[in-house]
Amino acid sequence: NAAAAIIALDCLQTDLPVVPASIRQGLLQSRLSGRFERVRGQPSVYLDVAHNAQAAQALAQLLDDEPCSGRTLAVVAMLSDKAIADVIGALAGKIDIWFSAGLGGPRGLAADLMSAAVKAGDSGVKLCAHQTVAAACEDAMTQATVADRIIVLGSFHTVAEAGVYLQAQALMKH
Repeated sequence: NAAAAIIALDCLQTDLPVVPASIRQGLLQSRLSGRFERVRGQPSVYLDVAHNAQAAQALAQLLDDEPCSGRTLAVVAMLSDKAIADVIGALAGKIDIWFSAGLGGPRGLAADLMSAAVKAGDSGVKLCAHQTVAAACEDAMTQATVADRIIVLGSFHTVAEAGVYLQAQALMKH
């Protein structure tokens, strides 16, 4: 994405001159929503739309690069046409407790299939199966301590549903 933006700026250079220092500053300050995006602290809650092997491997590396003093809990729900086994496999051994959920819609993976995929991909780890992302988030928040971190992943739909849950929870506290 950054390379495409730089090429577009280069093509527009006569109409829209931009100095290299401005491009550098823009790249350093840019943030991509839904990519290891911290949305809450104590416990830390991160949203990541990882739904393929490469994104899950990048997330696994971020988990290694930024360890926490507690456990790592993962809320996961995915679309049925994504590389589910690859995502779970890339994160196997990095997650202390999985909270699986189903996604609605024609492409959404049913809750029972999501939990089966987690069991197959990271056997032996604790799994809490839920019907909805909101229920999985609620359970993860209940089980988490202030030292833990919660990663919500698997789809833009998953992250959006978790965002609605987290906003509603924040409103109830006020």
